[in-house]
Amino acid sequence: MNKQKNYQDIQRKYIKLCLGDIVVNLHNENAKPLNKTEIKCLVSFFWSICRNKKWALEGMWMSGSNYAINRKTNIAFMADYVGNKWSTYCKLNEKLNIFYIDSYDYGTQDACVTLGNTALENITKDMYKELEDLYASEDSDKVCA
Repeated sequence: MNKQKNYQDIQRKYIKLCLGDIVVNLHNENAKPLNKTEIKCLVSFFWSICRNKKWALEGMWMSGSNYAINRKTNIAFMADYVGNKWSTYCKLNEKLNIFYIDSYDYGTQDACVTLGNTALENITKDMYKELEDLYASEDSDKVCA
């Protein structure tokens, strides 16, 4: 089984589901469609959430440093640090109202963006479960071999 390919398939499926949910909600509300920058921003955010979960399953962030603790917390709260792009996320959130933006950890130079939409949180939980199953099946293959 090719774990990297399966991971990428899960990641693509997850990003498509999240973007699809957002687009459908915008259509139902007769709001303006997303522009190219907003789509790139959303794809980057969802890609980062998926990558963070993958890295945690691979054993990264096991140290007791503040950075590692914050990263593990971000996985639990479906969040990511967005660096100096926080203003783009603020503008995007005015349109979509799906994020919580907090600069408590590292200030405004690296704000933390958390999902605040129940439908997107449920999609993310499903993605987390698929990744956990992928890594669990890979571990069982090693034991059996």
